[in-house]
Amino acid sequence: MALFRRPARLPAEIAARIPGATPIAVAEVVGGGWLVLTAREWIDVPAGADAAVARHGWHEVDNAQWLTDTNALQVRWIDGVSREVRLVGEDPRVPQVVRERVEASIVHVVSGDLPGGVQVRAVVRRDGDGALSSQVSVVGTAATSPAMARLATELEARARADVGLPE
Repeated sequence: MALFRRPARLPAEIAARIPGATPIAVAEVVGGGWLVLTAREWIDVPAGADAAVARHGWHEVDNAQWLTDTNALQVRWIDGVSREVRLVGEDPRVPQVVRERVEASIVHVVSGDLPGGVQVRAVVRRDGDGALSSQVSVVGTAATSPAMARLATELEARARADVGLPE
């Protein structure tokens, strides 16, 4: 294994499918396609010229984790959908850029705990255009309950008030 690997280069035909994007890091995806990371978004460019490109602002990432053993990113979006993206080759910039961009989108966080180790989190995020929005997520396994709904509402109101957003 070489100590220093040359980062992947985005093929011209892939770059042509995402005009205006300025990649910070790119990686080929196992099975075809490319992951393109920019200052504003995570871009999935699937194999096949007719396949739709998926763009996600960093504020849409609820959680991301680098899985060293499988050379993959595990991402959970704010809508609750999770996926694993296995990458060809090793480029330490990819997980680093994901972490930096997700963290940069976070403006403020408040959280509270429920019985059973469940945590409710309200986060104010900044999108690529600078607009602020709030999100609530639940970490852990629990059935929705009136207590959870009440805590989520309280935390979101507090997070929004803390940064001057209207309720």
